[in-house]
Amino acid sequence: MEINGHNAPYALDTLASFDALVATGFSEDQARGMLDVFQKQSAAAEVATKIDIERVRAELTRDIESVKADLEAKIESLRADLEAKIESVRADLEVTKAELKSDIESVRAELKKDIADTKVWLSGMIFAAVGLLAAFMAFLRFFTASAS
Repeated sequence: MEINGHNAPYALDTLASFDALVATGFSEDQARGMLDVFQKQSAAAEVATKIDIERVRAELTRDIESVKADLEAKIESLRADLEAKIESVRADLEVTKAELKSDIESVRAELKKDIADTKVWLSGMIFAAVGLLAAFMAFLRFFTASAS
């Protein structure tokens, strides 16, 4: 409420106050002066009214709701980003898994070929060794038969 250009923290019924002061023996000038001083002092006082408190409460509630909405939006955005990154990692893992399976199959095929080649080589070596052994035995028989 504004009284004589000042904001008063509460309503003052100046006419009733004036009449009460005059009735108790103040002159009209004294009553006016007393009320003017009281109003100026009241206006200078930093007293919050219920309306002030409700206004601040409403502002704080709006601010809190705004911050809450911002945080919820940011959290949702982060959640979406995180889920996208998790899906990307999953996809990368599936690709890596497929590549590893392919590499394992390639190594397995190479090992099977190397084992088969080794078997062929070993069979050839055994056949050659048996042939050399047979030739050596024949040579020994021939040598021992000619010496006798």
